[in-house]
Amino acid sequence: MTSLDKIIASLNDAQREAVTAPGGATLVLAGAGSGKTRVISARVAWHIAQGVPVNQITAVTFTNKAAREMSARIGALVKEVPFVGTFHRFGLTVLRRYRRQLGYHTHPNIIDRGDQLGIVRESLKQLGLQPASWDVGEALSLILEGRTCKAIEGKIRFPRAHGLVPMGVELVEAYEKRLRTLNAVDFDELILVPLRLFHSHPNLFSRVQAGTRYILVDEFQDTNHAQMELVRKLVGEDGTLMAVGDDDQSIYAFRGARVENILRFAESFPDSQTIRLEDNYRSAKPIIELANAIIRSNPDRNDKTLRVRCPFTGSTQLVGASSEEAEADFIAQGVADAIRSGTSPNEVAVLYRANRQANAIELALTQIAIPFRRIGGTSFFERKEVRDALGWLGVLIDGNDDLCFRRAVLAPARGVGEVSLKNLERGATKQKTSLFRTAEKLVDIPGALPNQSISGLKEMISVLKEGRKKLRSAGVSKAFKFVLQQVGYRKYLIHNAETPAEGSRRFHRVMQLADTLDSYVHRDPIEGARAFLDDALLSNANDAVDEDEAMVSLMTLHAAKGLEFDSVFIPGVEEGILPHERSIGNASGLAEECRLMYVGVTRAKKDLTLSYVRKRPQGGPVGEERISRFLRNVGLRPRLVGAPVQEGPTESEKKAMLEIEKLQELLRS
Repeated sequence: MTSLDKIIASLNDAQREAVTAPGGATLVLAGAGSGKTRVISARVAWHIAQGVPVNQITAVTFTNKAAREMSARIGALVKEVPFVGTFHRFGLTVLRRYRRQLGYHTHPNIIDRGDQLGIVRESLKQLGLQPASWDVGEALSLILEGRTCKAIEGKIRFPRAHGLVPMGVELVEAYEKRLRTLNAVDFDELILVPLRLFHSHPNLFSRVQAGTRYILVDEFQDTNHAQMELVRKLVGEDGTLMAVGDDDQSIYAFRGARVENILRFAESFPDSQTIRLEDNYRSAKPIIELANAIIRSNPDRNDKTLRVRCPFTGSTQLVGASSEEAEADFIAQGVADAIRSGTSPNEVAVLYRANRQANAIELALTQIAIPFRRIGGTSFFERKEVRDALGWLGVLIDGNDDLCFRRAVLAPARGVGEVSLKNLERGATKQKTSLFRTAEKLVDIPGALPNQSISGLKEMISVLKEGRKKLRSAGVSKAFKFVLQQVGYRKYLIHNAETPAEGSRRFHRVMQLADTLDSYVHRDPIEGARAFLDDALLSNANDAVDEDEAMVSLMTLHAAKGLEFDSVFIPGVEEGILPHERSIGNASGLAEECRLMYVGVTRAKKDLTLSYVRKRPQGGPVGEERISRFLRNVGLRPRLVGAPVQEGPTESEKKAMLEIEKLQELLRS
């Protein structure tokens, strides 16, 4: 019996039906903890066992971590693993293959959100608008909407109202022109690239399509408009699609995810079939019963009910604390009790709706000496010292990389300010060359740049030329370290840190970065280094989490998606927090908040504690009236902790209310 035969024999009926489903489109509604990754891995192996060539299979998901896990599981079943990666990785692969046809003469740079926002500000200024007068992040979202419509429909259009819409077309064009000038693409462009290829080079798109005759999409409920359209185009008329997801876990609308993609799947793929995975192998019975009760009342969802299949017992409790501090102290003590009872700190998590909730909990854990990691902050590759070092690496291996040049020339500072950079940019545009090549010429022209800038640029050019000699003789990693040493990067980090020790830690991170390079450059040093830079920019915060050290995890409910822990604490299950105050009065917003609580609850394997504060200093309801609407009819009776709270308003609150009533009466008269 083969490994695949053993896997298929061990599946339950619904899982087996999904793995062996016939061609065409299949939607697998995979409830929390129902073994979806196992199903996807077995499905890929089953395709290969049926004679499907590996180069016709593609599996896409949403995080690098999920892609690595999926790839490892598939690798245990087959000799050759097909493409397994994120949507962005897929788009990058297409871009690398057809960059010339798409108008890129050299390998384009990938920019992150910080650089995107900078380009939006420049574009607004170019149109005579003041960036300070607009929400730049919202402007970026509008630009994405216009670009998505352009890629799908062939013209820039904006589906929703916004104050910038009257100048929206010009804004999109200015943004895209700046990207082209920088020879850059952003994360959004990586999704749009295959769609543009579909319209501009249908013959080339058909080649891409040949590699996705059998396509599997994980976390389908998280797809946005462009990703859904890309899947439709790739599947075409005769492709085989397995979309795996759970509408009850659709929680990323703020990133553009559209739950209707999974709810209306049958409309997009009329001859499709739907298979439900409802057996939960993760959580104890009390947790599953609570999860079902919470999500059952949510409108407009695919009907499914989780069934308990795990062997161990567990518990759920709802706690009402007298204050935020009392809630944090109770959680900290609960964490300590769980660890004392034998639960590993790595198996304990505190999940909250908003980052501000973590402050009191961090303090309470610190006071009783419980180590914790706060996940979802600045990732390794988002740290300034790392991004600046990557700038030096980029301009070392490619003198045409203007984005990396701009970052490197400012770290350490070398007398090159915005005026000198503008002069360099003008020269580069006029000569149709890079900033580095322009700098090489201008430093020898008297008066072209300020003397201080000339001195700094000459030093930079000299170091990079020496570095490139080292690159050829000693390899990328040693050349990179040489350049950082020559420009005084360690001294620069120590000088700019709050303490020398912190500066040394930052430099140590950069050296870790340099050491990692060796694993990429064993074949082609330059291409390996470029692949390393791409991977660094495509990474996400959760990929950088060090799980070797035993620590309690603190993170938002959104960041917890896809994770599981023996013991979970969810604070702030109250009106105005969960559901968030912005969602109250908005039906779709409330539905997503309900799904968010469901996701949090189903992260717990054994023990789950939900808590709320019975009275907040800023006022509002008091006592049980504060409890989240999602928990009012699920059979949980609150356990009260902390000092008693006054159920009615205080004297000062009564006086304030009286003054408000007087003012309202005055306004009516």
